[in-house]
Amino acid sequence: MTARLGSWPPLLAASLVFLLFFVWQRGHSTVLQMEGQRAQAQELARAAQTTAPGVSVADVLALRDLVGVTAAFADWARVTEDFAARLRAARRDPQALEDEVLVAIRAIVADEVAVRRFLVLRDRFAAAS
Repeated sequence: MTARLGSWPPLLAASLVFLLFFVWQRGHSTVLQMEGQRAQAQELARAAQTTAPGVSVADVLALRDLVGVTAAFADWARVTEDFAARLRAARRDPQALEDEVLVAIRAIVADEVAVRRFLVLRDRFAAAS
């Protein structure tokens, strides 16, 4: 009579594949890469607050996604400063019915999906603070 190993070898193999995929995925996560740049985002947020008080680190990290994780720091700083200027202009408009952050980001990005992604990431980064 042959001994049966049972179902644990395929389950162990499936668990190992899942674990390896999970580790690989976390290593390639752009959100985690952006969170790793929080110190740089704090510097940019401080600089942007001279233009528009209230620019948060979460705003700056979400802008990093718009620019791209691999983009140069200067490009990120330029977009952050543009966002701060547009935020300041939106706050000055007494007729504005929308949230000023929404007005500012829509002035930078025409794609509504990118606007929504910015808002979702902004909320996520704010919750992580």
